[in-house]
Amino acid sequence: MPIIQLGPEVWLLPSAGTKVSVPPNGLLTHLQLESGRPQPSWLRSAYRSIQGERLELGEEHWRAATTAPGDDGGSAPIHAPEGSVVSALELNAESLSIWCCKYLSPANFKLGPEEEGIGTKEPRSSGKGNIATKDGCTMTGFQLLKDPYGTLAIKIQYRQVL
Repeated sequence: MPIIQLGPEVWLLPSAGTKVSVPPNGLLTHLQLESGRPQPSWLRSAYRSIQGERLELGEEHWRAATTAPGDDGGSAPIHAPEGSVVSALELNAESLSIWCCKYLSPANFKLGPEEEGIGTKEPRSSGKGNIATKDGCTMTGFQLLKDPYGTLAIKIQYRQVL
């Protein structure tokens, strides 16, 4: 059983072109692409709070952005560095940016190695895509993908909260 316990998920307001921050003591745990065709996609995100401990983070810094290819294929992946968590993200049309913070305490807060998990993909028509999440994990790596029909997806890497 993990030492650090996570609370229930809390969904943030959907965003398109706006930086969405994960609240203090929260870990990014859920993403869902939505489409309002023909408008650009937007992103719904949720976090889970650490229970019984206070997560102290260092200064937030912009990590990287990645852009979906014009047609079928994948973007360059972007990752939160080891020892860091994703503190904010922004989806702008077909570009994804992440911000990260180093975690400083509690001393017993640890993350496992990065591993692949379920991603999210927008529907081909208006509506909500699937919800990407992996129990007991936080999201740390992202790659934008596009299929031959121009449908946007996000491939996600996770780290287990130990």
